[in-house]
Formats: sequence, structure tokens, C-alpha cells
Amino acid sequence: MKRYPILVICFLLLSSSLSLSARETLAPLALNYPTDSSFTGDTIDTIDELRDYNESKETDTKGGIEIKISFGDTDDTGDISETGLTGESDIYMSSLNTEERKARLRDVSTRWLMLDLGLSSYHFDGSFETPDALGDWELNTLKSYEVNLHLVQQRVNLIAHHVNLAYGLSLFWNRYSFQEPVTLLANTDQVQLTQLGVDDPFFSEEYTKNRLGTTTLAFPVMLNLESRPHKKGQSFHLNVGGYAGLIIESNLKQNSEELGKRKIEDDFNLNKWQYGLMAQFGYGALNFYGKMSANELFKDGRGGPVLYPFSFGVSIVYY
Repeated sequence: MKRYPILVICFLLLSSSLSLSARETLAPLALNYPTDSSFTGDTIDTIDELRDYNESKETDTKGGIEIKISFGDTDDTGDISETGLTGESDIYMSSLNTEERKARLRDVSTRWLMLDLGLSSYHFDGSFETPDALGDWELNTLKSYEVNLHLVQQRVNLIAHHVNLAYGLSLFWNRYSFQEPVTLLANTDQVQLTQLGVDDPFFSEEYTKNRLGTTTLAFPVMLNLESRPHKKGQSFHLNVGGYAGLIIESNLKQNSEELGKRKIEDDFNLNKWQYGLMAQFGYGALNFYGKMSANELFKDGRGGPVLYPFSFGVSIVYY
């Protein structure tokens, strides 16, 4: 029988400590919590005040801050039940207001491993139609593609995060798939695209793959505009600038069902240095891009046609 008063005393002490702990936890947060007609105090001092507040409104989003408070057992509406104090609490902040988001924006931000997927082609000195004299250079549009891997991109704030300077390091993979059964000659100082003759050991009337491929290490630099920099997932984006790069690898791949595969590695008199204009635009995670080379695909004076590469497609951007 003597044990019961001791248990009661321990229970009362535990309840008192939990009540004090709850008030110490709630008070600092409640000082900054927006008040309304249902709660006029600066702090939540008692469970009754918290119950009264929850009966009127479980959450409050004034000032862009949403805080859900529950203490004790709750029913489906989030109101405190009559079972009383249990010593459990759930206090969290689910969003930040606009000013706090802006304050958290960094003047220099870095992103890694972004991807572009698009179609690759070239125009004939301003004409997007293949001249009759250059029919062998006609491309299979759907098999000519581009993959851009932006290894790293940094963005520097210029004006209130609405205007930024973006630059980075990228790899461009371009594939130009020929429509006709032709081949680029290697180990020559002239650009020569010729039809394969029947006496050629790799002659085929139809190739499953016949394309020129290049890999370029590039340095894009663009001016970035953001409509809502504090909420990039709900912002319109516009990037305008240019790029300069070096072709670090080029090859010709030809596949046919009857002859198999062959790969020829050569520079094919390509312009090693490539530069041009590029742009990106979109909203949130949905973005599109376009690139236009400002110099010719092949070296001048090597007998090749005047071709300027261009590409367009979708940018995969995460926020």
C-alpha cells in the first residue's frame, strides 16, 4: 500500500516536467507565430489556449509561413481530444515566405550533370534545303541527333537574382547520319564524300547506320534571366549566350546487316575549334534549347561544302 503514494508522486512529477517542457518548446516558436482573432496572446501558455486555437484553425499561412501544431492525442480534424496531455508534440514548418526564400538564395550556385537531348543537322551557307549538287550530303533527320552533358554549371548573381551570369563545362556529342550510301575518305587533306562502288569491300545498298560523329569539349557562357528566382520551379527562364569548344574525337561508323560494322577514326578535315550561339528557354522543369555554329564544320580550303551545324531539343533541368 505504501507504494501507491510513491507512484502517484512520480506520476505528478513526470506530468509537471512534461508540461514545463511543452511550454518551453512552444513559447519560442509562438513568439514569431502570426496571431489572428482566435488567438491573441504572444505565447501559447496552456493546453486550453492551444485547444482553442486548433478548434478555430489547424494551420495558418499568414505571411507565407505554414505551421501545423498538435499536442496530445488528436482526432481526424487535428483538434486535441479530451484525453489530455501525452507528452508528444509535432511542430514543423512546411514552407518559407517569399522574403525568407530570397534571403536563402546564394550569389554563386553550382549544379552538376544536366542533360540536353535534341536533333542535329547543318545548313548549306544559309539554306536549310539540300542543293542538288550536294545531294550526297543530305541527312537522315530522325537519325541525326545531339546529346549534351553539362558536367558543371555555375551561376553568379548580377541583379537581384533575376539577372545572372551562367558558365560551365560541357560535352557535346553530335551525330550526322547520311541518307545515301556514301563514305568520308580518311587520311587525306581534302574533304571527300563519295558513293561506295560495288567493288568496295564494304559496299551496301542500305546501311542501318552510316554517320559522322564528333565529340566536343565546350565552354558555354550565357546571360540568365529568371522571373521568380526564389521559386525556380515556377519561374520562366531565358538563357542567351554562346559557346566555344574543341573537337576531341571524330569518327565514321557504318553498319549493314550483310557486312557487319566498321568504325573509321580520323579528323576528316573538320574544324577542330567550334564556336557559336546558344539559347535556352522554358518554365519550371520544362525547357528547350537551340544552338547555331558560327563557323564552318570543315576547314576552309579543303574542298568541302560550306556547312554550318545547328541543333535544337529539350533540356532536362532539375530544381
